Amino acid sequence: MLYTDASGKTGWGGVIPDESLASALCAAHAKNPHMDARELHEMAQVSEPQDLWKRAQTAQGTWDVETQDTHVNFKELRAVAKSVRVWQDYLRGHQVLLFCDNTTTVQLLRKGVSRSPLLMACLLYTSPSPRDKRQSRMPSSA
Repeated sequence: MLYTDASGKTGWGGVIPDESLASALCAAHAKNPHMDARELHEMAQVSEPQDLWKRAQTAQGTWDVETQDTHVNFKELRAVAKSVRVWQDYLRGHQVLLFCDNTTTVQLLRKGVSRSPLLMACLLYTSPSPRDKRQSRMPSSA
């Protein structure tokens, strides 16, 4: 389970909950896959969102100068890419339930295609090649 988010000017963040919390959140998600994060926390008996942060691994970073003026959809997709990059060894070989609050990013990841050259370039670097399921094409600078 991986939560990601991006801020327009500040940067990005990613959270992987501890095993017991992830298990509770997955069970709640299985009952209703269309619920929002607040409902999910309530069903998993996480009373406050800050409880998630206390029981989780976190990563965050700031945007470089070139990224600061890009569209928020690119930043949200980039937050996913950077979070996956941080935890690639931990996530390798596992199915990952990704929570992202940007519908464009969710659709990009589901469909694997975009009309935007910038989003498509980012998407290509964040997706594993179908020819080689063991390696990611994401450069180390992603």
